[in-house]
Amino acid sequence: MSKKTDSYTVREADKVRRIGIFDGEEPEFLEPEFDIPGSGGIVFKARQFLDQPFGELKPLLGDKIFDQIVEEQGYIIPEGELSTWTGTDRLKLYYFVHRHPDADFESVVLVGFGEFQPGRYMINVEGIWEIEGLDTVGEA
Repeated sequence: MSKKTDSYTVREADKVRRIGIFDGEEPEFLEPEFDIPGSGGIVFKARQFLDQPFGELKPLLGDKIFDQIVEEQGYIIPEGELSTWTGTDRLKLYYFVHRHPDADFESVVLVGFGEFQPGRYMINVEGIWEIEGLDTVGEA
């Protein structure tokens, strides 16, 4: 699906709904690079998303596109100040932006991450969205 606004276009590249990328102990997820299968070469490290909670995408993308992603991913809006966005396996949701050097779009990758059981951490890719004109989003 693709939607056009005045300044950018967003389309769902892959609503993967949980590709398990990592399942193991804490120090093991910090340094390795993870390759997302079938993503056209998106590789990332955990440090790329750990300081970017999913809710921070709303001011970057705007209400309309953020709400579209929430709806199409099937996420439930958190209730209350202490609640957080969660994805599959009730892992906290994060995101990172992957810039494609030879393309006219960026990929917003949605990631579920957290401690699934005591001492056992998981990283799941929840979805990938392609956005054209992301650099102009939010500018006056």
